Amino acid sequence: MQPLSEASGPGVDDALRTLLGEWGIEQLTQVQAMALQAGVAEGENLIVCAPTSSGKTLVGEVALLQALRNKHRCFYLVTHRALAAQKYSDFKSRFEREGAEPSGTVGLSTGDREEGDLNADILIATYEKGLVLVQTGQVDPASSVIIADELQIIGDPNRGANAEILCTLLRRRGMTQFIGLTATIENPNHLASWLGCGLVRCHTRDVLLQQEIWYEGSRQGLFFGQKEIKTNPVSGYPKETFKIIEYLINQGLAPILVFTETRREAVECANAFSDRRPPHASGAELAEQIDFFSEPTEGTACLKDSARHRVALHTADLTPQERQVIEQGFLDNRFDVCFATPTLAAGVNFPFQTVMFLKMTYKYGDRARTRITRADYRNMSGRAGRLGMHERGYAVLVPRTRVELKHAREIVLPRNDPVFSRLGNLVMGQAVLILLAAGVFRTEPEARDFFRDTYYWHLALQGKPFTRFLSSVGLAPDAPENIVRRASKALAMLVKYGFAEQQGETYDCTPLGIATAKSGVLPTTARAFTMLLAKHLEDLEERFEDYAGGWMHWVCKSDEFGGKSSSRLLPYPAGGAGTGGVFYLSSRQLLCPLGQMDSSTIQSINALVLYLQGIPEHRIFRETRINSGQLHRLATDVGEILGGLKTIAAVPELACPQSIGNQIGLLAQRVRRGCPVEALDLIHFAEHTRVPGLGRQRCMALLDAGLRDLDDIAGHGVAGVAEIVDSRARAEALMTAIGEHRAIRASRLARAHAKQARKLGIQDLLGDCGRARSVDYATAIVRLLRCVEEWTVTFPDNDAGRNAPGIFLELRGSALLLHPETA
Repeated sequence: MQPLSEASGPGVDDALRTLLGEWGIEQLTQVQAMALQAGVAEGENLIVCAPTSSGKTLVGEVALLQALRNKHRCFYLVTHRALAAQKYSDFKSRFEREGAEPSGTVGLSTGDREEGDLNADILIATYEKGLVLVQTGQVDPASSVIIADELQIIGDPNRGANAEILCTLLRRRGMTQFIGLTATIENPNHLASWLGCGLVRCHTRDVLLQQEIWYEGSRQGLFFGQKEIKTNPVSGYPKETFKIIEYLINQGLAPILVFTETRREAVECANAFSDRRPPHASGAELAEQIDFFSEPTEGTACLKDSARHRVALHTADLTPQERQVIEQGFLDNRFDVCFATPTLAAGVNFPFQTVMFLKMTYKYGDRARTRITRADYRNMSGRAGRLGMHERGYAVLVPRTRVELKHAREIVLPRNDPVFSRLGNLVMGQAVLILLAAGVFRTEPEARDFFRDTYYWHLALQGKPFTRFLSSVGLAPDAPENIVRRASKALAMLVKYGFAEQQGETYDCTPLGIATAKSGVLPTTARAFTMLLAKHLEDLEERFEDYAGGWMHWVCKSDEFGGKSSSRLLPYPAGGAGTGGVFYLSSRQLLCPLGQMDSSTIQSINALVLYLQGIPEHRIFRETRINSGQLHRLATDVGEILGGLKTIAAVPELACPQSIGNQIGLLAQRVRRGCPVEALDLIHFAEHTRVPGLGRQRCMALLDAGLRDLDDIAGHGVAGVAEIVDSRARAEALMTAIGEHRAIRASRLARAHAKQARKLGIQDLLGDCGRARSVDYATAIVRLLRCVEEWTVTFPDNDAGRNAPGIFLELRGSALLLHPETA
């Protein structure tokens, strides 16, 4: 560790030290000190490779700080939407608060959530959304500092190809600065040389990690980085899972994070372990917070009951509100143990002292009968031990067989996995269309040059290691040339189906191709959509709402979920197939044949239809066996696809009436928020004001009580609203938010009006409107309106105006009746 006062390196000055000190940084970890010496504060391009929880994130944030100080834009890439939301919250509190220095605006763009200004000084995005933003020109890499967190995503079998295409685009267009942060990998030099970066490589964890393997009552172990495993000859250690956890707690090694494979395992373990422990006072308080800050789901009872016993549950199926309460409980040290699925390993660092692995071999899904990988183990075990809180962290592996024991002994050793390219998994048609629309290439030779700039091609030049990898994933030794051939075939396909035009050797996107590239949907989906419009256009124009269920069915049956190139998965319902979806669809207008559907498709459609009606999540779970977390992810995916279809519908050649495009866009909003049209504004307000526990369910309750807008709610009184939203404190917070919203809106409009009035030279007339009341106000409005000569304004300019029906405004045969009122 190095004291902050001794930090040095190019670009490091007293101002930077002061800013870091204001963030609470007192000591620098080894990798942080190394990065400063390597020039991160001076604009050097770097790949920073270090163990999980070693402090890499601060290296990226130093680059961000310097970017703001030098008036550069910053583009911050993350792997998960939850991480993007966390960074957005952190950066807003740091850089948008009054008196912040340096200050800057912060934006968020993840597909399901768009917050702040897209031209913000700091824009946070997932890799997938980042590709769209760069492709459409909304982010200019040449004038931006790029921070790419968890860059090892390039090696991910499912998401790596698109991340590699994005980095290739960034590399070709040049960047003000590029900082890539990656976990410990075997070949960071390959990434660094490909991206033209310096390499900062650190093998040290500033908090020691003690790795232990508990098998058959004995214990083996070594510290992270050591090469020799030592066996403790003393036997008698507990063998049963819960007894091991209790032993660790009694040894003062809590809080403990226990990784399970599935949500069901996490729930079962949390329930069973809670039954072994007495309730705790701090747990009761946390259970009350779950009640206050979140809405009831099918898992709420389990969350609350386990919290009372200082036991937490964390899975991807938690709602955002539930996750927020649980994660704050981690930070406040209100739990002794947390049962979690591996999704938590991708989250921010929480203060766990011990991480425990219940199994070495997976039982379910695509990974069934395979064992935990070294990379996954490193990422998960890296959550153990927090700087400033623990002298060391502990990783405890519990193999059940000798085969698992052998595997456990291998993954704790200080060997690392290389990160290879996954471009062979690229959805080539979509990628070529995006690149063509972005003007990256227009001819086949230019396309060849682009793919020869990729990490894939760079590794191919390295020889045998990559060739062996290609063979291991079923690709031929000439795979690099195959990539170019696939790109050529994709260009021909795009021309055939109207996404591109060819003149000689030059290719150009058609309007349909440009819209599809922007939409984010697959070209096969876009083509199917154009055929759908041609067949159903007249019906859709006359009775769009009758097809709501048909749209859900069409999207869930599309290539987005079921094709060879699909990147999305329908949830698998717990308990098998139900009949609600089939009964519903058999009596509804459909956009494609009903066909054969498995339980996932049937229940997904049924869940979405119920969600659109505003039905509470726990009732949807009883009906469809799709839990709230799965439902929210499904609604996000389907909403994104519908939003993309709206973009395509606007292509003039399709002759799709604007009304249909608007209806598709409205349906996309309804799907994302899970409500009928009349609840959209209220739920949108709840999202942005973040009133505790005010989500779609309680917004629907307000609507059902006849409170249709903010004025209705404000007029109903705190006591009346409290009965509807289940809490007086929540009702008071809602009333406060409404008051602040009105004040902000009025202030924003006033500033916009004043700016425009100054441009037009009518600021005095506008001022009269602001000062006047009653009839005087109406008279002032009339004088303002009469500034426009084309309008005919009729209003009684005398005392009769007190009882006048209003102001008549006429233009080219159309008339409008205005009722001016003062606030």
